[in-house]
Amino acid sequence: MLLKRKGDVLSKIYSKLDKKDVFVQYLVTLCGSESTKCRQFAMHSFEILSEMHLSSEELSGAKG
Repeated sequence: MLLKRKGDVLSKIYSKLDKKDVFVQYLVTLCGSESTKCRQFAMHSFEILSEMHLSSEELSGAKG
């Protein structure tokens, strides 16, 4: 639950700063981490971003 809340807060902050692309790149890096907690955080955060803050074009761009 705490990871979801942190992801929610950071998603909102990066969105308000109009730096979503920077946060997405950070999440992509975390997805490759060996730490399970890092990967879970990245997945929760990306889910929040994709539902609330990213357009279709931004989602497509995040795929690489």
